[in-house]
Amino acid sequence: MISKDQLINILITTALCITLLVGILHFFIIDMFKWFSYIPDAPKIVLVSIQWTNFFLSALITVYSLFLLYYKKQLMKKNKILLNAYFLFMFTWFLHLPVTILLPHTGNFDKSFVYEITGFTVIFILFLIPYILLLSNKQKPISKS
Repeated sequence: MISKDQLINILITTALCITLLVGILHFFIIDMFKWFSYIPDAPKIVLVSIQWTNFFLSALITVYSLFLLYYKKQLMKKNKILLNAYFLFMFTWFLHLPVTILLPHTGNFDKSFVYEITGFTVIFILFLIPYILLLSNKQKPISKS
């Protein structure tokens, strides 16, 4: 049987690796799903704005995942700054849920909606469980980075 710390480590690593993969794949999502075919007459400024927004979102997700993976040991020791950074990342995944339900990107509750909501829920839970377990540990948080 695995220990509580091993479980926390496995779940954090899994959540961050999945998120890292999402971040990397997001760099290519515009071409993979031919986003611009839906707006063929859009002005160039709109197309460039979409590209920039997607690029920086992809970079943020990728770098944030790498950052937390790199400092995972300190996170496991309950470093307050890293716990807060982890919480913000987890909260971002949580926010995907109501936004996806209220404003599905395809406009429909179709198969892609089910995949998205399932994926976001799984990733959020993978973040949430270790966060709760970390907070329930008796070890006091450290404030040094």
